[in-house]
Amino acid sequence: MALTGVITGKNGTVKTGNSTYGSATEYPVRNWSLTESGGTLDTTDSGTGNQRSKVPQKRSTWSGSFEAIVDYGWTPLSVNTEYDAHFVLDDTGSDEVYYSGEIIITERGFSVPVEGEDIVIETFSFEVDGNMTKTDNSA
Repeated sequence: MALTGVITGKNGTVKTGNSTYGSATEYPVRNWSLTESGGTLDTTDSGTGNQRSKVPQKRSTWSGSFEAIVDYGWTPLSVNTEYDAHFVLDDTGSDEVYYSGEIIITERGFSVPVEGEDIVIETFSFEVDGNMTKTDNSA
């Protein structure tokens, strides 16, 4: 039976290190974002008058970021390194919904609460090498 309704993000996470979803390492994340971007090509010529003319590009790119909770013994991802990654929207039993692809970490930083009233967060930005594939086992 297919699941119905909205996905809450409660079971959302990021997994890396293995192209197989079930064998990848799960990161304790607070949030993540994944964006597909396209573009246009300028086709303006002498016949278009004062208006610009555009057509959609045939290629798109993917990029994103995530915030990971830092634990003792944590092994961070490295900048300028490529990883297999899975961005999980929902993982309820065997009803996983996620995007998979190869990411390259382009930026890494820390957020440290000096007063000690919050957890230390490590932020990662990445670009996708190729395409992202959606898997939806809820159907």
